[in-house]
Amino acid sequence: MREIISGRLAKLIDKYTIEELSIPSLRLMDRAAQYVFERTSELAEDRGLGKDLNISVLAGAGNNGADGILAAVKLIRAGYGNTEVFFCGNEEKSGEEFRVQRAELEALGKRLKPFRELEGQRTELLIDALFGIGLRREASGDYRAAIELINAKKRAEGAMVVAVDIPSGINSDTGMAMCPEAVKADITVTFGFGKTGLYIGEGRRCTGKLYIEDIGYPENIAESSGFESFLRASEGDIDHGRERLFALEASDIKERGLSDRNVMSSKSDYGKLIELSGSKGMAGAAFLSGLAAYKCGAGMVKYLGPEENRSIIQTLLPEAMYDSLGEEDKVSGESISEHFKGAVEWARGGGCVVLGPGLGRSAYAEAVTETVIKMLKAHNDAQTERRIFLVADGDALWVLSRKRELLSMMRGFGAVTPHVGEMSRLTGKSIEEIKADPVGTAVEFFNDTGINIILKDYVSIIVESKDKIYINISGSPALSKAGSGDVLTGIAAALIMRNNSVGQALSEAAFIHGEAGRRASETCGLNGVLARETASAAALVMGGM
Repeated sequence: MREIISGRLAKLIDKYTIEELSIPSLRLMDRAAQYVFERTSELAEDRGLGKDLNISVLAGAGNNGADGILAAVKLIRAGYGNTEVFFCGNEEKSGEEFRVQRAELEALGKRLKPFRELEGQRTELLIDALFGIGLRREASGDYRAAIELINAKKRAEGAMVVAVDIPSGINSDTGMAMCPEAVKADITVTFGFGKTGLYIGEGRRCTGKLYIEDIGYPENIAESSGFESFLRASEGDIDHGRERLFALEASDIKERGLSDRNVMSSKSDYGKLIELSGSKGMAGAAFLSGLAAYKCGAGMVKYLGPEENRSIIQTLLPEAMYDSLGEEDKVSGESISEHFKGAVEWARGGGCVVLGPGLGRSAYAEAVTETVIKMLKAHNDAQTERRIFLVADGDALWVLSRKRELLSMMRGFGAVTPHVGEMSRLTGKSIEEIKADPVGTAVEFFNDTGINIILKDYVSIIVESKDKIYINISGSPALSKAGSGDVLTGIAAALIMRNNSVGQALSEAAFIHGEAGRRASETCGLNGVLARETASAAALVMGGM
């Protein structure tokens, strides 16, 4: 499981390593620069460029700039003689490490050049060492001009860009661009841990291929008792949920054995899914959710829905059962209660409810959502064995945004899977606010409601518990299609029933869904993937784990 930390926590780890563990900063810097040198030379070789290529390093006055200067020294010593270093910043504010590396550069007959001279310098490969992970305010003046110059070189001359630790202009905590145009790197070489801002926001687009290199921090340093004591003494308590995140990788999923199926098992061992989804004219969402659940291992699926959808669902998914609530316009609260009570009895041995995909925004949707949540709460409050879980998505989230008292009833057994627009309605925050801080938004929602969440976007945030927050690192633009969210809901329900818990299942579902989109695009193309094909690919992803 990959650990991802905020830029703020990364700086504290660096400080603790140097000051408390007595590991010299110059040793850490030498290893960092060595990796920048290695990745830079590899990139040049991959592009078929010899050692006579023109390399420019743009360095700032901090330790990031010192890393860049030392990488230049290593390149020159390795025979890359056409390497020049350009400087932007205030040298009076530079530290001892910067001055040491500058002296190394000057000993090779090179000097720091003013950054504006870069404009006239032919550049085939550019190392961005302007800002590190500490940027928190808007980049302006010469700094903005330097960033614009890097991108201009990339556009006009085709220069490859290697970012040191993080592309300059990106906030390492939020991924936000702190200027109109952050550096767009081909590769980013970061140290010790992935930084949150490399995965979300504009940082995701600017990072390019990411390398995370070990420069000598002790193993498990972020969870050591010594570091915890250091944090309390220097910073007070920190919110680990926002500062320290996790990302599942294929190896993590494989270790959990999700492809396994007991040779002595029966369909009841893999859970009974109750689908309250679909409305008149919107049967597709219901079909996709149930299909995905079956593809990812659910034992049985039963729909409760309007009579208008019966023949559609039974034709598209004959493996599922269908219990008609009657014609949609005539469905009463009593009918919903009666049929749902029977479904709960049917699923008592272990089940999950999917509520909302394609349910519509109507009195019918409100009646279904309110009745189901209240009855599930009563059932689970009285349950001494296996609870019945709930995944709310789509139009159920519209109802929840209007009847927020229902949210509090879902604590302990419910999950929600909103996209950013739905999250805006649930929280009252603007879409811009949510995109600026998706991790904080998801964590705040969990803390307020106790409900596990997948906040869906091109990078999804999953909250399993207060101290275990996931960033999903799988995915593909192929998933930008109607029905993708319905497929994710079905995958999540199947895994919830398999795990008999909500939190861990959501991170697994998000990873599998993202990987399924990528795999489907290999055969259908990025533009050609349909949601049903993602569901089928999800089965193959699980089968290969």
